[in-house]
Amino acid sequence: MEKLLSRNYIKKGDDIYVIHYKQSKLEPKHTHEFIEIVYIIEGAGRHKIDDELYEVKKGNLLFIRPGQVHSFVPDPTLDYVNIVIEPTFFARRAMNHDCLDKLFSLFVYQDMQGQDQVKCLVEFGGVEMADVEHLVRLMTEEYDKKEPEYDSIICLYVQVLISKTIRWIEGKGKGEKLDLVMEDILRFVNSEYKEKISLADIAQKYFYNTSYFSRLIKNYFGKSFSDLVRDRRIERATELLVTTDLSMEEIATGVGYADCKQFYKVFKQTYNCTPSVYRSKNRPTNK
Repeated sequence: MEKLLSRNYIKKGDDIYVIHYKQSKLEPKHTHEFIEIVYIIEGAGRHKIDDELYEVKKGNLLFIRPGQVHSFVPDPTLDYVNIVIEPTFFARRAMNHDCLDKLFSLFVYQDMQGQDQVKCLVEFGGVEMADVEHLVRLMTEEYDKKEPEYDSIICLYVQVLISKTIRWIEGKGKGEKLDLVMEDILRFVNSEYKEKISLADIAQKYFYNTSYFSRLIKNYFGKSFSDLVRDRRIERATELLVTTDLSMEEIATGVGYADCKQFYKVFKQTYNCTPSVYRSKNRPTNK
């Protein structure tokens, strides 16, 4: 499978590439190291991103992140604008990062196994579709002409495109999307509590800003991410105390505490007693 490289598309010194394609042949399975936005101007076809198949048509926009496996089949032709963006584009430009956080979190959500849980497809219609089509055509013209400050102008167009995408997604069930993200986080904590879990690493998987992600979790669960991990660890510790003969050190290590003293401290804060006392009070006796 071919991996497409940024240097084969993006001019040296730039961080974006915009082109208008008309295609009638199959695009074989490939991956790439850049962000790709595809907007369908005319025609129809089938795009496959990882294991998800999308039927696409005029007014549709697809967001494909680096590393995703992608292929498509025109039916019979696809007329589209392809926007290829280096990940550094956003960091190097004076862009609204809260806006980007929203886009990535709402639009590119993936679970901890890297599987799509929400379609990365936007289906513009009516006036919205006309506005977006005009916008991507302007982007194409600016890139083709490359007049002074063309890159700054394209950057502004990208911001508008992102904002319109966010508006569409939020209008199509933000609550359901957030539920799926939070359910997946809870599943991850429940299965990986024994490991050293970093909020920053998890936020990156969802393309969230870490501080924004932390607030989102606190608002949703009523507790911080570290509290979620702590509660799962202590819950598992109580199960081991009651059902096994493992030592306190083995239990502490088994639920993710390298320091047994820290385990004792957290356990006592939670149950107002030591692990040993909890075991003696709750372990079933043989009759």
